[in-house]
Amino acid sequence: MGDDATAAGRWRAHRARMTLLYASCEPGRLGGQFPLARYADYYRTLAALLKGGAASPFELPWEPKRWSTYWERMLGFDYREPSVERLLAKVVPVRVRPTVTIEVQPGQVPGLTMTPARAEGLVYPHALVSMVTFDLAGDGTLAEIADGCAALASNPLTTVAGRPARLTAVAELAAREVRAACNFGEVSGSQPPRSFRIFSVLSGTAGDRDQSRPGDLTPQPEWAAIRAIASLRPYRDFATASANFPRLRLSWSDLKPAFVDDDAVTYVLAHNFGGTKPSNSCYHRNQVLLAAHLLALAPLVIWGAPRLATHDAPVEADRFVPAAAATVAALAGRDSYRSALTSRLLALLDPNGVTGTFAGQP
Repeated sequence: MGDDATAAGRWRAHRARMTLLYASCEPGRLGGQFPLARYADYYRTLAALLKGGAASPFELPWEPKRWSTYWERMLGFDYREPSVERLLAKVVPVRVRPTVTIEVQPGQVPGLTMTPARAEGLVYPHALVSMVTFDLAGDGTLAEIADGCAALASNPLTTVAGRPARLTAVAELAAREVRAACNFGEVSGSQPPRSFRIFSVLSGTAGDRDQSRPGDLTPQPEWAAIRAIASLRPYRDFATASANFPRLRLSWSDLKPAFVDDDAVTYVLAHNFGGTKPSNSCYHRNQVLLAAHLLALAPLVIWGAPRLATHDAPVEADRFVPAAAATVAALAGRDSYRSALTSRLLALLDPNGVTGTFAGQP
């Protein structure tokens, strides 16, 4: 799985980040008695958080007093002082951060260190998306980083709450802890859960690479980074596709190398490689939040659109489904935080275009 000798000798990766998502969309909860399932509970919880009151264990989804490009572009520039009505109209979730121990046994992957995982959950009235994020640190070629991910994926090196687990199951196990932390109730079975993985290379050095062309990467190290996320599923031969390496607009600026599969996205943040400025890891966080939002909202619209047409839905659905459709449409539009990942994810989650059609209805 190694790069060619030239690329392996001059391209060193120092840090990468991986987030595993596990989305459980349960629109059948709407109108129920579980926390946040009813419109009034959702309203009261958001109101308490905006006033700084105790609504434990819930938090606002952004860090207090910290600027967030994603939420600003979605909610507007005054998002730091929004009204409850505005948050409700965007179906903005609340966040929980459960106390759950997630560990990786040390010393199993030479040259690669995985930090203790950070677990959190975004809680919607109808859904829960758990997110487990690891930072991978070390000093090695991208191929070595990819091989390290392959080793982590193929061996049960991780424990969650004291139970052995493979890396691919970490977010699913953490989801149970998230549900328990916020008393989310039993799984309703409205929609099958969906897993998604986001992997990014955040920093590194390129040796003799031409620093005047910061976005000019050779295919070999790019493809090694893509292999890292491919290692989290049964092996696939990407050799024939590497000559046609895709680039997606994952930010407001330049195209970034990216690969999107049916359950994963991998990208390389190349602009800061080899420089003294830290890599802008907020790109990674923005893609995580975007994926979580689409994983929660698109299934709600697909579920609710036919029920609203036949008036076979609780009043909560009558409020939340149109709001979810409008939010998805805004995320895909030019006036919100844009990402090429939006259209690719929507094509996977909503191949029939229900969200766009519903949002366009008067």
